[in-house]
Amino acid sequence: MFSFADFANIFIVVIFSTAFIKIATTLTIFRYGLGLKGATFGLVVLVFSLVLSFFVMQPVVAPGGGWAGLVQADKISIDKAAKVLLPFMEQHTEPSVKESFADLLTSKSLTGDVTADWSFTLATFMVSELKAAFYLGLIFIIPFLLIDLLIVNILAMLDISQISAGLLALPCKLLLFHLADGWQLVAEKIIYAYL
Repeated sequence: MFSFADFANIFIVVIFSTAFIKIATTLTIFRYGLGLKGATFGLVVLVFSLVLSFFVMQPVVAPGGGWAGLVQADKISIDKAAKVLLPFMEQHTEPSVKESFADLLTSKSLTGDVTADWSFTLATFMVSELKAAFYLGLIFIIPFLLIDLLIVNILAMLDISQISAGLLALPCKLLLFHLADGWQLVAEKIIYAYL
């Protein structure tokens, strides 16, 4: 049976040490750009983020026995997960972020090689992933922003103030998204970022 500590370890490994942060942040920005702010669609984004994360991470965890290989005797081993996920995290961490954090730690006069520490790798990995997620989110949100601006200008030219611009923009955004096969494009763009 899993204890609270085991759940905390699973949370750290699955959420913080994988592609999940970047995927979930990107899709959340995309969701707000599309104009779908309801809790139900938030749950869809969360599940889709987990599915894409498991898909992206499968080749990474496969040599260590897959996801099941990380779970031993009804608990997840942080040490084993660190050995399996550390190369992935280092590969997807920007060198400039590593240097910045290393300089910050050096200025605090810390002893030892803090750059080899799991917490250092985790922090630099998360900052790099969030930077990349905001960049991808910006790419995804710009077409929807243009549609919003177009609808607002059309309503202003027609002097229509009784209808919400968001109400008219949403079907246009959904139509554009459907015609562009948006889900496949979004998934491919996110997955290609890890290849």
